[in-house]
Amino acid sequence: MVQFARSFRGAALAAATISLLGCAHQQGEKGESAFGITAASHEEAPLSDRPLTSDRAVAVALRDHPALRIAAAGERLAAADLLGAQTLPNPTLTLLDPVGAGVVEGSIVVPFDFLTRGPKIAAARARLEAAELDTLHASITLIRDVRHAFTVAQAAERRAVLLAADADALGQLANIARNSADVGRGTGLNAVAARSTALAASAAAERARADAEIAKAALEAYLGMPLGDATLSEEMAPPNSQLPSLSGLIDAALSARPDVLAAQRRRQAALRDGHGRVVDALAPSGYVDLAKQPSEPLQFSGGGGLAIPIFDRGQAARRRAAARVEESEARLEALSRTAREEVTSARLAYQNALQQDADYANDILPSAEHRLTLTQKSFELGRATLTDVLIARRDLVAIQQAKADTAAAAAMAWADLQYAMGAGPALLPTPGKGER
Repeated sequence: MVQFARSFRGAALAAATISLLGCAHQQGEKGESAFGITAASHEEAPLSDRPLTSDRAVAVALRDHPALRIAAAGERLAAADLLGAQTLPNPTLTLLDPVGAGVVEGSIVVPFDFLTRGPKIAAARARLEAAELDTLHASITLIRDVRHAFTVAQAAERRAVLLAADADALGQLANIARNSADVGRGTGLNAVAARSTALAASAAAERARADAEIAKAALEAYLGMPLGDATLSEEMAPPNSQLPSLSGLIDAALSARPDVLAAQRRRQAALRDGHGRVVDALAPSGYVDLAKQPSEPLQFSGGGGLAIPIFDRGQAARRRAAARVEESEARLEALSRTAREEVTSARLAYQNALQQDADYANDILPSAEHRLTLTQKSFELGRATLTDVLIARRDLVAIQQAKADTAAAAAMAWADLQYAMGAGPALLPTPGKGER
């Protein structure tokens, strides 16, 4: 009986995966992870009943996503293969009752597979463990994709709100310019320029709103239910930036990633498959011969049989087994390289996004806000033109968008790093308040 990874099924699968993503293994009183995600996640209430967070979106997606059902079906197939390997072969009974007077004969042939049963069962067990790890990897992949889709939808929604506010402000400036021109305090050219800028901002706000709806539709596809009027209220504040060394992260990823571990199990299965191929070609068996003459007791005799390996000596089977071993080793090496690359890229992207976010928050954004404030005051005093105000405001809006995009990039890079690490082992820091 396979004891490996039996907890990765049904609701327990979601609980274990989410707990890993929380980088802590302490459960709350109601089965919640460190992020507060309910393990069972069998909610039927509409998503709009309360603000939708990234954690809640993940819990809903894990409830009954087709990708997880596909992986679970592969797990059941592997379990059936293990049952088949553990099951003894059936004996064959043959009876002959000749026409007329004669001896009633029979035989029972029993295939001998005890020489190869052990390796076959071990190979099937390794494949079942690999299938269970595939289920876990499918859930981790889904979690990453849902967090990406949530972050994209959240960033698109905020961009739409920001551009709508900008369009309103520019519309007010356009009205001020027109009124000033009407009373002779400004030129008609300034009024036209302000109006043109306001119209362009309004069009940009409409496009941003459409992009936000598209992003929400993509998130709904993962959740399997409409968002309705749900608000994406979670802050995109990046987690703690203190990370271990790159080599430490890579070593941890190679020892924790389910896809790498599954590849190791499949390599073990391929090695086991190569055992006993010559014995299979010999097809050993034992038989019991039965004979019954009239008025005589039933007589028994026994013997054994082997296939004569004149032509088939298991050459093809051994070559297939060797090819499977080579293939499994190549897949394992490829996945190991992929894991290293993903950890390296995600860590670098995450740190770069954090640095950029800090630069925007501490220097670039305050400078742009201060510049707009000074320009507006200068405009009120007649020392700056309306064009100067428009330029300063557009620069500020562009910087605000860039900062929001940087925060989203940090959130997505964090999700990528969790995925690359195999759902966030304890080496990763606990996320900041923005992830809670």
